Amino acid sequence: MNESVKRKSKGRCPFCKKKIRPIIIEENTLRRDKCKCPACNEIIYVCRIFGCQNYAKGSESYDDECCPKCAKGIKNTIGCLSKVILLTVGPIIAKKIANEISNNKK
Repeated sequence: MNESVKRKSKGRCPFCKKKIRPIIIEENTLRRDKCKCPACNEIIYVCRIFGCQNYAKGSESYDDECCPKCAKGIKNTIGCLSKVILLTVGPIIAKKIANEISNNKK
């Protein structure tokens, strides 16, 4: 392995699912470094979730913000929170609407 090649820390590639040390192909100061998986040659980026060492998919048109594992966790959390909000706030809103309707009829 060529030691002059700059690499990131070990993490999981979202394309081939292998544990790899990506090669940095474009260093950025303000944004994430553009990397390449040495196993499958796909473009990848560091996951934006703090503490995660895995990588997110990159493409010509769009780069994912999170690795598949973190994205799934966020999706599950949002789904759960939205259900809780609907179950708690929904009846309160329905009661207020019913009160408004009955007050307008008087």
